[in-house]
Amino acid sequence: MRKQRGQSAVEFALMAPLVLFMVLAAIYGGAMFIQFMNYNNEARRIARDIAVAPESERKTLMLKYNSNGNYFNFDGETLLGMYAVKLTTELLMNVEKKDEAGNTIEENGKPVTELKPITNESDYSNAEEVHVRFDFDLNGRQFPFGFPPEHFAASYHMQLEDN
Repeated sequence: MRKQRGQSAVEFALMAPLVLFMVLAAIYGGAMFIQFMNYNNEARRIARDIAVAPESERKTLMLKYNSNGNYFNFDGETLLGMYAVKLTTELLMNVEKKDEAGNTIEENGKPVTELKPITNESDYSNAEEVHVRFDFDLNGRQFPFGFPPEHFAASYHMQLEDN
């Protein structure tokens, strides 16, 4: 019996770092998941604000959400100070797809269309969808195990409502 006297202490010393690592990894992952869900919900809210707004107010809303250098933080700070978040809102419209020669691509006798961002404010009346995107800026930091990935974003598309 004398040879087993420190066995519990050795087992604890071997297992404690592993258990502590697992607990801290769960806290880290949970905090990141909560932040990602908050930004997903915020993207949906902003997209809805723009989608249901009268056409005359969309330009003002787009300017409001795209102001301040496009950086968006909850309560003036990012959650846990992990990273800053860049907000981008775009209005999209359907345009006909063209081949290299400039001819319209057709499928089943109908032109194929794709959504493209509107760059000219005079085309806002042709908008069909709004796209809201939060890009997570890691500020050059490397996180453990490559998570979150370098290009981490929360985005939401919503069709505009007629007013």
